[in-house]
Amino acid sequence: MENQFLILGGTILITSCFWFVYVQILRSKIAHMSNNNYNLNQNIEKEAILKSHKYLDELNKEIINLKTQMADVKHTSFFEGYNKAKGEFFLNITPYYEELTDGDDGLFINDFIHEVRVGYKQQLYVNNLPLLDPTVVWENVIVERKKEVDYQKIKIALDIVEKNLLPIVAQSNGILRFIPTTEKFETKI
Repeated sequence: MENQFLILGGTILITSCFWFVYVQILRSKIAHMSNNNYNLNQNIEKEAILKSHKYLDELNKEIINLKTQMADVKHTSFFEGYNKAKGEFFLNITPYYEELTDGDDGLFINDFIHEVRVGYKQQLYVNNLPLLDPTVVWENVIVERKKEVDYQKIKIALDIVEKNLLPIVAQSNGILRFIPTTEKFETKI
């Protein structure tokens, strides 16, 4: 009976050792699989990050491209509207003068005042029709105490106004239209 216990004890001990070795092998396989799974997860994360950076770069390039196209469309639309409106309206500018007289040219007392205002007249036109009343901007006032004014002074003042307006009209790209004076001045003596 002792032999039987010995055989039974030896069998249990050997079986326990086999189970212990088997469990250790299984643990190492599980640890190895766990490491492989961890490495696989890390590789997947790295690959996902690389692909997301690639897609992010492509997305940024597309955003820059769309912004450039949008700026081009805005620029083109602005100039289309500008050129269309430029043909529809303009501001007409003409040198202008106005004579005012007051007083009496008497025999003993001369209280006669002759005043000439020199400037330019501007009027807004839409589709070649005047839109508002003309506006007069005075640049110079000539005052004399005689019945007749020196028209040479008026011509010089109008030429100065014209000379000042021409560069402004040239820079307006057709929105301002300049009409020079057509009056002939005669100097009366």
